[in-house]
Amino acid sequence: VAANLYGISELVGRTASCNYPSGISSVPVVAEVKPSFERIAAAKPDLIIYDAGLYSQSDVEKLKQLNIELFEFKANTIDEYADTCLRLASRIGCESLMSDYIDRMYAEVSLNQGTKPENPPKVAIVLRNPDGSLMVAGTKSFLGDVLTKCGATPVGPESNKFENANVESLIEMAPEVILTTDALGSQDGILKDPRLQSIPAVKKKYVAATTGDVLLRAGTRVRDLVERVGKLVREIADAERAAK
Repeated sequence: VAANLYGISELVGRTASCNYPSGISSVPVVAEVKPSFERIAAAKPDLIIYDAGLYSQSDVEKLKQLNIELFEFKANTIDEYADTCLRLASRIGCESLMSDYIDRMYAEVSLNQGTKPENPPKVAIVLRNPDGSLMVAGTKSFLGDVLTKCGATPVGPESNKFENANVESLIEMAPEVILTTDALGSQDGILKDPRLQSIPAVKKKYVAATTGDVLLRAGTRVRDLVERVGKLVREIADAERAAK
């Protein structure tokens, strides 16, 4: 996706979930949940970029058998994300453009750090499934690092990924702010869930939704995520100060 976005390299395959930028829809799909090794081979790429958090070691070994250069995209923190992006840019020949993007992202991080509230709000990133079950982002995940960099205190399981969470554990976390996706019924479902009414974020209606693709993917819109989360943290901190 990065190669296509910056117009440096020809993108010959994508996953079914790749939908940004808008022109990417014309690129053939070579992976659904799992890669289609036959489609990838038929596309004859010079480079395969894969998400280390999505593919198993078995998948990677099968990719290696195609004898095509692999690039592992790994991002558990913003700094690791930036480093990976810059290494990828060096490989595909768009160092200057990527460096500019990373600089703008870090400018947002610096803004958030400079305006960090005196009492950072406790924030949980929560996904509510259609059956009412809940998943919470781990404090050691990429999203946990984003929350910290945006001036918040992340709350959730001590994990580097989303984990299933029961209602009791979420109540015990007592998040003051909940961030979720704009998936149909997610925000409203959390606000109206009778089991969650004692949670501070639900009591005060500090449950905010953002685009799922921006929130859940460490892709080319991380800067947007940092900007949105930082703005949300500042707005809620200002509202709390005004209420006192």
